[in-house]
Formats: sequence, C-alpha cells, structure tokens
Amino acid sequence: MDKNKVISYIGFAVKSGAAVIGGDNIEKSKKPLIVVLVCDSASDRLKKNMRRFGGKTEVIAVENLEQISKIGGCKALAITDKSLAEAVIQQLRGSL
Repeated sequence: MDKNKVISYIGFAVKSGAAVIGGDNIEKSKKPLIVVLVCDSASDRLKKNMRRFGGKTEVIAVENLEQISKIGGCKALAITDKSLAEAVIQQLRGSL
C-alpha cells in the first residue's frame, strides 16, 4: 500500500464532498456508498453496524484511519465517488 496515495485520495474525497465521515452519518446517508473504511480500533458495535453495508458496498478494516484520513477521532469513513473509491480499494488491496 502506498500510504501517501491513500491519504491523497481520501483528501480529494473529503474536499470534493464525496466522503461521509462518521458511523452515524454513514448510516443516515442517502448517497450510494462505494467503500466504507472502518478503523481497527473502532468499537465492536460500530464495526458490526458498518458490516451491514456489505453487498454492493465494500467494507474494509484499516489500521489508523485517523492518521490516514487526517481527521481527528475518525473511526469510519465512506467514499461515494466511484473512481476515488476504486483507487483507495486498489491501494489497500495491494497491501494484502
């Protein structure tokens, strides 16, 4: 994984309005979610709630999401832009 690329893609998503930040906001979102990133240190309840988006939405556990997203206290983040989401998924899968 190229951490700098992931940071850039998430930054682009946040700046362009293609990111939904926080578990409650993700659950309430009307936008189609392409990928949901959940921090490994998130509560079991949050992880369980985010897993229910499975199916068309990719759910990926990430270490240190707060550092990667540069958003304090961020435990869950969804990306709604298809091209940005696919770029993040590709970078994260490359590390597996």
